[in-house]
Amino acid sequence: MQFDGFISPDDCILRDLGRSRSRSELLFEQDFERAVDSCKQSLPHFERYPECIRSVLINMMFNLGLLRLKGFKK
Repeated sequence: MQFDGFISPDDCILRDLGRSRSRSELLFEQDFERAVDSCKQSLPHFERYPECIRSVLINMMFNLGLLRLKGFKK
């Protein structure tokens, strides 16, 4: 799965924190994987959804967290 739509290690937010590129990439990858794992564990049939739906759900999980994602209404 791609990182489309997510903060990348090159974004100014991470540079301003004084982290190295490799440390920023590691932290991002860990957060991204945590969001993917949370979707797989918390959303029934997540693996069956089309990739575009999975990408949106991962993005929302990454940005909102589980509680706010589950409370999200249209």
